[in-house]
Amino acid sequence: MWNEQSLNSYTDNGTNNTVEVYGGSIQKKITGNFSEVIGGDKKEEVIGSVTTNIGSLNETVTGNSTINVNGLNTVSSSNKIINVQTTYTINSGTLNENLTNKELTAVSSIENLTSKKEYVLESKEIETETYLETIKGEKNITSGSIKEEITGNKNVSADMIDESSNN
Repeated sequence: MWNEQSLNSYTDNGTNNTVEVYGGSIQKKITGNFSEVIGGDKKEEVIGSVTTNIGSLNETVTGNSTINVNGLNTVSSSNKIINVQTTYTINSGTLNENLTNKELTAVSSIENLTSKKEYVLESKEIETETYLETIKGEKNITSGSIKEEITGNKNVSADMIDESSNN
């Protein structure tokens, strides 16, 4: 059906109809399985909004997948698992994570930061086989008290130790 110059969009008031409308609207009602095979490219452009209600979704992408979102308000999920075989990259101006618990399991973790602030409200515990800290500038510690329990040796070397402020 051609609906080019119509003032109103076509409305399908019947049941089990298949209607293709050119120049207006389209509505599909599928009661059963649906399969779509496209031999070439598929492009969909929606000017308005899209609402999709899916019982479950399984997507397999054998090539690249790109999703560009101008704004995303809320995504709710009971579980989300992302399996990436090579590289997973997040490019963001600001990334806010509000978590109850976070567990990171990795062979290695590298953070390249211009600056970092950590706010730990209660306690912080580091358990490691070896801990190496290299500071090229100053290290300032402000604390009510410092307690070190060393079971082995402690080696300290300094070009200058300023004890003038000690009482």
